[in-house]
Amino acid sequence: MGLTSLFDYRLKTLVVLVRTKSFTLTAKELFISQPAVSQQIHSLEKDLGFRLFYRSGKSIELTAKARELVAYVQRINSDSSRVLAEIQKDDKKRLSIGASLSLSSFLLPNLLAKTINDEKTPKVDIANTKQLLEKIKLGELDFALIEGNFDKSEFDFFKLSDYPMTLVTNPRTYPVEQWSDILKQPLFIGMEGCGTRDIFEKLLAAHNFALSDFKNVIEVDNPVTVIEMLKQGEGVSFLYRQLICDELKRNELLEITAIPEFNVEHSINLVFAKGSSYKERYQQIATLVKHL
Repeated sequence: MGLTSLFDYRLKTLVVLVRTKSFTLTAKELFISQPAVSQQIHSLEKDLGFRLFYRSGKSIELTAKARELVAYVQRINSDSSRVLAEIQKDDKKRLSIGASLSLSSFLLPNLLAKTINDEKTPKVDIANTKQLLEKIKLGELDFALIEGNFDKSEFDFFKLSDYPMTLVTNPRTYPVEQWSDILKQPLFIGMEGCGTRDIFEKLLAAHNFALSDFKNVIEVDNPVTVIEMLKQGEGVSFLYRQLICDELKRNELLEITAIPEFNVEHSINLVFAKGSSYKERYQQIATLVKHL
């Protein structure tokens, strides 16, 4: 099978244990015994000179030093697999790219068209902001196009651009001219963890409103589905303008301009693990995206 990691096997065990929060599940995933997991962790603690876990009832709690160590291991492990692949094959390992459903509709296709000539065919993962960030931490993604908020102390990033977002409805809907008109409409919004939803909720909170103030909230993950539902009936939704340019031109959808608070621009970032040795390479890709 060959060498696949540059790390002490005990660190790999630690990373799995942090994710599963269970010695039993860790042993099962790594195909070793539970006592072996405990022995590895105790051995690692002895060599490091500090505690990694405290038990709290049946669960385990990570110490502050352990969290710092695991974050370092996760971001460096991601780089190590790429380094090994490039050294062993004298070739570039294909990129693993993440994007949300919204960005996969108008930004990702152009990025892929630009990078396919320079890289092996990238592996693409479509998920919400929360899921994408977790996959970057676990080393499952090289980088992701992120629309939602993220902890800038935990991730490195390159800002791509500011993209306009707007509140839209069906032109046949009764005139929507003030907040009370909006709240009477069904709201189509992404699921928990969706970047667009997070942005919209923060806009609402800034004016002392919440999703619960709407007459009806329909959670739909796919923006294409939302657009079709709006075209067929009543409702409002908060979307990137790039997603609905054609519908606006054909008067199939209507921007709610009477309430300017919802006509905003939001930055999209190329996000990757902090301290990655591939930062320069990701910057080149980010520069490509900026010119799309």
